[in-house]
Amino acid sequence: MESTNISLLNVFYKIGSEGNKLEADLIKLINNSIENKKSKTLAIGFHGNFLDSICLDNLYYAIPHCYPMQRWPKIRPFRTVAVSETALPFLPDTWDCILAIHLMEFSTSSRQFLQEAFRTMKTGGKLIVISVNKKIVNFFQNNRKIFSRVKRSPNDIVEMIRQESFVVTNIFGVSKQFRFWPYNFSYNMDWYGEILMNNFPLLADIVIIAAEKRRESPEPIKSLEAQYEIL
Repeated sequence: MESTNISLLNVFYKIGSEGNKLEADLIKLINNSIENKKSKTLAIGFHGNFLDSICLDNLYYAIPHCYPMQRWPKIRPFRTVAVSETALPFLPDTWDCILAIHLMEFSTSSRQFLQEAFRTMKTGGKLIVISVNKKIVNFFQNNRKIFSRVKRSPNDIVEMIRQESFVVTNIFGVSKQFRFWPYNFSYNMDWYGEILMNNFPLLADIVIIAAEKRRESPEPIKSLEAQYEIL
């Protein structure tokens, strides 16, 4: 991900009261999605104000390649590590939740990241993906700069998540463009949700995709285990 994209995301969330409200809505959805506040959670990707506002006791931050280096939290002990998204430095069954913040829609290695997320996540763990919604790129000229860099739509990301053995459970949408219903909406990924996802553009600037790991990871290769560490 280019540093330009990080700068655009910062601007996107900071333009007037709408950007601040959008970020607050997203943080609220994230906090509501993670019921156990003691869950061991890895946040990877964009920093923004998300990390300081997520109400979790065991939150760690991973900075992928090409993202700007940031220390978090600002006081010691730091809970930040630089990683390759294609080879996360953690043992299998480490995380209760992995939170990918503006990672998959820009990354050229999303599939490899999902494979690593599946490997390092506990069975029953939750994957939460926050993504810019590419579907509305042609609707709003003022957001064209950032949306033009998005590689994948929410549909693309959902399909990729499923192909890597996760079960998609919910879709949430939030918009800074609309301040009337349904600017903030959600639906379960049942048959009705499938119709909404596949046939109607999501009227949201930002989409949250929630998924679960419901089966065991493949048996790890013993000779590689020594390369990984548990935080």
